[in-house]
Amino acid sequence: NIANLQVALLRAAGIPAGYMIVSVAREMYSFLPETFVQAMAPRISHVFCATYIPGESGGQRHDSGRDSTPPTDVGGEFRYYDATFERALLERYPGFLEHILASDETRVCAKWLRSTFSPVQA
Repeated sequence: NIANLQVALLRAAGIPAGYMIVSVAREMYSFLPETFVQAMAPRISHVFCATYIPGESGGQRHDSGRDSTPPTDVGGEFRYYDATFERALLERYPGFLEHILASDETRVCAKWLRSTFSPVQA
C-alpha cells in the first residue's frame, strides 16, 4: 500500500504524517475490468497520506541572532498528498486526482467523493 510506505518514510525522516480516509464511488476505478468494478461495493474507503507542513516560526530575534523565545509553529496544517495512482495511469485516465497549485496538494477529485475527508489518523 502506497499510503503506508509514504507515512513510514516521512515519519522515519522526522516529518509528521498520518492517514486520511474518504469514501469514493467505485466508478473512480473504471479503468479496471468491468467485472472487477461491478464486484466492488458502491462506496469504497480510500486511504492516502497527509503530511504536516509547519507554518511560520514565532519568536523574536536579538542582535546576537538568538531567539528570545523558543520557536513556535504558527499556522501549520496537514496537507493531502495522494500518490495512489502512478503518473502514467493519471495521464492515460485523467480525472482521478486533482493538483491544488496553491498548496501543492494532490487529492481525489470532488466528483468521486461520497463523504467528507476524515481527520488525520495516526
